[in-house]
Amino acid sequence: MNIAVTIPASDFATRLQAAGTALAIGDADLDEIARRHDLALRDVLALLPSSQACKADGRYFAEVWDELASWGRVVFATSDAHGAFEMTTQLQPGRAGRGLFNLFALAPGPDAPSRDLCAAVWLVDRPRSGRGSRAVIFLNQAGDALFKILVRRDVARQPDGNQLAKFEAMWAKWRRCSST
Repeated sequence: MNIAVTIPASDFATRLQAAGTALAIGDADLDEIARRHDLALRDVLALLPSSQACKADGRYFAEVWDELASWGRVVFATSDAHGAFEMTTQLQPGRAGRGLFNLFALAPGPDAPSRDLCAAVWLVDRPRSGRGSRAVIFLNQAGDALFKILVRRDVARQPDGNQLAKFEAMWAKWRRCSST
């Protein structure tokens, strides 16, 4: 049974305003802000200034994924209210077929996510813990994270230079696409 819950507009606006205040303070995790204010991650991402976030439609899932597969070993992350899971892995290229995006898995990692499940892809570049935090976030139809790909850090906790350059190139490309 599907039960639709209607949130009064003023309550939603109040929660959005509180989330915006939390973002302005700066160091909070985006997922945590969404959970704390009972919002979808999509709502919190939309509050970020354009200098920190760029959105691509979910129909570009395969194109973005295949670009990420050229980055080398990345941090694949997923989380929910109960915890987070991160692993460093080489993403494999894939192709669409039978409603799925099939990966040519040669390394541990996700396999065959539904290509229709991805509603949007967000690129996020924002300060976090005194450093830049860069992520490619895949959102589902409900506006929550399917998973994230993070720019890997070296032992000194600095962004991997090669991945940082690839992220910046992706940022420039999708910034142009999302502004048209």
